[in-house]
Amino acid sequence: MRLTQLLVPAAALAAAQPAFTRDADGRIADIVREWKTFQNGTAPSADAFTLQARLGAWAWPFVSAYDYTNRSNDVMAVAYPATIATYYTTVLRAGSSYVFNGTFPDGEGVFQCSLTVYNFTGDQDETVRPRWGVDGRDVRVFVNASDQPRWALQRFYVKPELYSREDIEASLLEVRRDGEIVPPLAAIYRAQLSEVAEDFVSEVMGNISAYGWPRKPTEFHFNGGSTSSLFPERSHVYAVAFPVDSRSAVITGRFNASDTFPYMDFSIGDQSTTELDDGAPFYALNRTGTEYCLEVLAPDCPKNRAVPTIKWSAGNRHPLLLARLIAYNFEEVDYRRTRTPEGSKRLLGDMYPEISFAPDCSARCPA
Repeated sequence: MRLTQLLVPAAALAAAQPAFTRDADGRIADIVREWKTFQNGTAPSADAFTLQARLGAWAWPFVSAYDYTNRSNDVMAVAYPATIATYYTTVLRAGSSYVFNGTFPDGEGVFQCSLTVYNFTGDQDETVRPRWGVDGRDVRVFVNASDQPRWALQRFYVKPELYSREDIEASLLEVRRDGEIVPPLAAIYRAQLSEVAEDFVSEVMGNISAYGWPRKPTEFHFNGGSTSSLFPERSHVYAVAFPVDSRSAVITGRFNASDTFPYMDFSIGDQSTTELDDGAPFYALNRTGTEYCLEVLAPDCPKNRAVPTIKWSAGNRHPLLLARLIAYNFEEVDYRRTRTPEGSKRLLGDMYPEISFAPDCSARCPA
């Protein structure tokens, strides 16, 4: 089933929304201000529980999106999102039971959809098996949030060239709390709440991020533990590289999408905020058969319009390159361990992205 076949009539969506008044903007602003009282890395406080309860009045009150085709569509693009990612978050109140119902969409340009539950600190809740797929499968997930609040994230990795934000939101799962439907927050308020919260969330995520800053340029390698508390997806493999004092780099490799490895992308982010500066999915790379080449440039280096290029921003003093691979054989190999570039290459084999650095703007893909 395609995303566009899951569209809900506007009247039905409107009927499902809570009654909003003219002071709704103020209510959301109050929630954001209260959220800033959270103590990073500590157990939930009474204030945090109160805030969680207020946010839990709606399903999917937050959206985080990165659109490499149109950066004006970005909202709360933190925690190193994929380059075509749209994430939605529901707050699960402590002391309640939840059921998520719906159907994962499929169709051209749909690489993965998933539902994952996280504990209060942003690590995966091991008591709830994550669900993912692209085959139109029915989803029914039970969550018991008896001891502490939790976060449920529904992710969509779809081509933004084919699907709009409205298409995606029509495929959000139904949420029931203690048997009652939790109404979804209206899209206009969801966007507002997410935009207002972005600065605070990026600050918190930047404090949590643990990639560090090596003394010399470092090739791609698995850096286990670096995604801790950053809402990692277990079916995703993350390899990082560091330009350090380099001003350009070239990434080369080969990738052939398959049922086991449906998606790969490259991005460059800011370690101090976990926000992305730039990125590109595998299908946008300059490809000869399965081979690709991608140029990575400092902000003052001129782009080569003939090949794909990503750049870090002028204000990014600690850029991090991230290679993301969706891998459905993740249970066979523990990609989350810290490994050297050589060890990482042995695991990824032909899919390992080679990278070469230059101290100036001279690193370029072959003509």
